[in-house]
Amino acid sequence: MKEKLKNLRSNMENLIKAFVVLLLSLMLGTILLQVIMRYLPVDLNFSWTEEIARFANIWITFVGGAYLLGDHISVDALVRRLSPKAQKYLSIIANLIACCFFGIVLWGATLMSILEAGKVTPAVGISMAFFYLPLVICSIVLLVYHGIQAVKVKESKGVAKEC
Repeated sequence: MKEKLKNLRSNMENLIKAFVVLLLSLMLGTILLQVIMRYLPVDLNFSWTEEIARFANIWITFVGGAYLLGDHISVDALVRRLSPKAQKYLSIIANLIACCFFGIVLWGATLMSILEAGKVTPAVGISMAFFYLPLVICSIVLLVYHGIQAVKVKESKGVAKEC
């Protein structure tokens, strides 16, 4: 079971890294194209480059943030004063609360995606649901991460190192 959870997390992280690199390349390419076109003597303006760069920035923020939030800094001065058994239960409760929170965020982001699906962006014509999709993905990733953490802590003899 532990090996499957470790593989799931590793595969999820590798997929996120590749996706963020792709998005960063897309954003860099569109911004570079926009800057180059400003200095050419040809009066050619691409209105879609700014919108694509904005979309890529939003996606990088949420999807990359989901990757980074898995290993965030925490203040554990009070938790360290508890017994190992209490630390374990507190860690499980904290991860379950996080799962509930990201479940609510997932539900809200999904509703917003559905409500905004009929609207389109002015330059590219992409559905506005595309703006809310990164939040859906971020919520799913963090829901899975905290679920894995809760199971890992529950099955451990003490508190998991990452908690």
